[in-house]
Amino acid sequence: MNSQKYFLAALWILLFAGIVVPAEASGGKEYKKVTTITEGKRYVIAAPVGDQLMLALPLSMEPYYLSASPVMATGDVITLENEKPVFTFRLTYSDTYDSFRIVDAQGRFLAHPSKGASTFTTTTDPSATGTEWVLDNSSVGPGPGPATGDDTPVVGDDPGEGDGSDSEGLMIVNLYTKYSIQFVNSLFGCYDSKQGVLPVLYEEVTLVGDVNRDNAVTIADVTALVNILQGKDSKEPYLYDHEAANVDGVNGVTPDDLTALVQLLMNKKA
Repeated sequence: MNSQKYFLAALWILLFAGIVVPAEASGGKEYKKVTTITEGKRYVIAAPVGDQLMLALPLSMEPYYLSASPVMATGDVITLENEKPVFTFRLTYSDTYDSFRIVDAQGRFLAHPSKGASTFTTTTDPSATGTEWVLDNSSVGPGPGPATGDDTPVVGDDPGEGDGSDSEGLMIVNLYTKYSIQFVNSLFGCYDSKQGVLPVLYEEVTLVGDVNRDNAVTIADVTALVNILQGKDSKEPYLYDHEAANVDGVNGVTPDDLTALVQLLMNKKA
């Protein structure tokens, strides 16, 4: 593949220009509060409890609830040092609604196949019972929420039931069991009615050129981009940020993005 030649050429240019800099983490990755879901983007799930946010963590034992951990936010932005609590929403289509499969950082699909329990399980089979979810921000019960003109579900204000709390919430409803992710007793669980505090989503903030997700654009991102071009990061969950790798903003990730990334680094040096 020609990507290796591109990499060598890019490296030569960077060496010649004196832009050899190590990868530097700069305070962690940022996630911003959103009201829509974009396929392939990465999210963290949090529940507002008083003046505190409780972050949903991936399933550690099965069947069980999603554990919660306190996290600080600055305005509508959460900054995280590790990617363990990150989830990806994979869009699936039907004739009547858009639904999602929720993938954790280990590539496992979040599932809830048992109506008799309020716990979660995981699976590597996307077609398994209980892996398909749909947005709901209605105030009357489970079901698809309102959509924008492009059929993207929208999150709105939704009063939580059970503890009498009101918060702007995002509810993900399991299409098979009609159970929803809720926040109750410091755990995220599945229930057949709206109770506790409805969770909200925070979407990963993309920094163009930051392919390796270290919150800085350096020569290490050139290596990461070459790995993408060579097909070494073709399965979810992606190690690298493919959106950030599309540096020129056109036609997906191509060798042209390598040229654009080199130019970006040269401009930073200048």
